[in-house]
Amino acid sequence: GNFNGKTILSLDYGEHTSGTGDPSIAANPAGQPGWITQSGVETFAISDACYDPLTGKLIVLSGIGVWEVNPTYDRKKVTWTNQTAGIESLVVQQIVKAPKPNGRILVACQDRPNFSIASPTTYATTYNPASGSIQHAGDIVYADDDPTVVFGSSGSSIWRSQDSGQTWVRIATQGINGCVFSAGMGGACPKLAAPNKLRVIHQDASPNSPLQIGMPTGDPNVGSNWSWTNSRDQGGNPIIGYGYYVGYFNNMKYIDTDGSGNVYFLNYTGSDGGPKMYKSIDGGSN
Repeated sequence: GNFNGKTILSLDYGEHTSGTGDPSIAANPAGQPGWITQSGVETFAISDACYDPLTGKLIVLSGIGVWEVNPTYDRKKVTWTNQTAGIESLVVQQIVKAPKPNGRILVACQDRPNFSIASPTTYATTYNPASGSIQHAGDIVYADDDPTVVFGSSGSSIWRSQDSGQTWVRIATQGINGCVFSAGMGGACPKLAAPNKLRVIHQDASPNSPLQIGMPTGDPNVGSNWSWTNSRDQGGNPIIGYGYYVGYFNNMKYIDTDGSGNVYFLNYTGSDGGPKMYKSIDGGSN
């Protein structure tokens, strides 16, 4: 996909491509919930997409919302459906689904940060954790060991929820308890990874910022108990990340976990050169 919201279809493994068209051609398939309607502003940056091999549907994060396209094998028959009409936001930065038995879907957006969707027939009407008119979200992740614990970045803060995203506690602010990231609405939208419910790693949006780990020194539900230290390489030096452009083109996530306590970070082109791939077996400290 590209900045104008176009999605490319290939029927021969990428040898030849053609556009599947703009989501604005969408129609509401019969039998879909009534709230699935077009938002009227469909095209903007595409930040992610995935293919469902069970249903043959392509799911795209594009413009104002989450889009579903089916079928994918014939561009003349493609039907686009907006899955998030009514949630007024610019760009969907991240979407995650909790493992069973929680099963809740969480969406991180620009303008209106984090939504929690519990029912496929009732769309979200409220957002958290900050409720100002414009609140950029950078990322949202579940803790690997507990699907009810969620970490999210929004505005100039990092937040933690222990009830699947219903209520939030601010655990990081620029300059407090060792935390280092860009201040400002769009600057402090770090990408996150959470190997467990008591540890979260952030990659800042600004270039040449340190990768940091946050852990509580007391009750994790008290935000001031969270302290932040730099993640270090084999030589004991802080890992300095490349960052990314929050707005549109380079909204890439370079840090993730594997569910077994390991953390992976791709330093695309940091001050010490790149690209470099890092793996941590101690939750991101080293």
